[in-house]
Amino acid sequence: MTLEITEIQKKLLKMYIGELKGIKVIGKELNKDPRTIKPLLTSVGLKIPFPGSLWTKTRKHINKEFAHLIPLEIQEIIEGMMLGDANLRLQTKLQVNKKQPLLSEYLRLLNRAEKLRKKINEGKTITNKDISNWNRCVSKISKVNTAALRVHKSILEFQWIKTLIPLFSSFTKLKVFVKPSNTESIKWSCGFDTSSSVEFFSYWKNWYSNKLGKTKKVLKKDITLTPTVLLFWYIDDGYFSGTDLSLCTNNFAFEEQKYLIKLLSEVGIKAKIRKKGNHHQIGISLTNTNKKDFFSYIEQARLFKIANELFPFKFSNSISKKEWKNEIKEKFPEYFSEKTENRKKILLKLLK
Repeated sequence: MTLEITEIQKKLLKMYIGELKGIKVIGKELNKDPRTIKPLLTSVGLKIPFPGSLWTKTRKHINKEFAHLIPLEIQEIIEGMMLGDANLRLQTKLQVNKKQPLLSEYLRLLNRAEKLRKKINEGKTITNKDISNWNRCVSKISKVNTAALRVHKSILEFQWIKTLIPLFSSFTKLKVFVKPSNTESIKWSCGFDTSSSVEFFSYWKNWYSNKLGKTKKVLKKDITLTPTVLLFWYIDDGYFSGTDLSLCTNNFAFEEQKYLIKLLSEVGIKAKIRKKGNHHQIGISLTNTNKKDFFSYIEQARLFKIANELFPFKFSNSISKKEWKNEIKEKFPEYFSEKTENRKKILLKLLK
């Protein structure tokens, strides 16, 4: 059924739906009190999200600012880092929508909203059904959760972060940062936050439990230890010396660690859980064959060559971690200078 509307209502619908302008912005542009605009829109059946921040979020969804599809090769990198010390940050005040639509449905909702916007912008006739469809889309979209990935490292890993930045910035906006460190010897830390997205929330659901308001990192159920996944886990939480080759697993429960042992065995790597202090970790068998199998496997990974160059102490006994740190300090003294705002700006510029 065709919607009977006045010329001013038609103009307001074009500004609100077609151009995604908020009530206050419309009022300012038309030099009208926003309180007089809302009734003109609601009288045609349009539902206005409240509070205004909800409309701001919904508008970003409709503009596809939260729809960043993650390339397959980056998905492996993320999974490896999540086994390590990367984390995903929920962007909705830790309130998880249990009726979150699947990614495919979410994209359909965005496309449906886009079709109506196009129809209005082209001046075509609007029906009551169009308004009802818009209200349904907005109602579902406004409740959609998003999350962002944070990668945060010691300044010693400055060059590694610099390597990762272009990979991630190819599909999402990044907020690169340099922060003062808590230690005196290593003055700074560095890293980046991705922009928030629905797909990162899909990762969040797989990597975190949220019970009784408490969030805890858990092991993703369907993870596959590809060479890239294992390499990035090892770079984050691996240790190697003449007598030890291990993977830190403090973040995970004992049963989850047993499952990781099983996954390692499936790719031909022998390992066992061993206790270290009050925690457990995964120890890789140091027989010559098993050690060779471990390193041969991760050599197939993307970025192995760069990782080997940047972290030689993780792949060879020819240099210790302490010697590596000293080399970094000699080569890049600017990484370890005093904690001043000017130094922070210089490091940030170097990182970008």
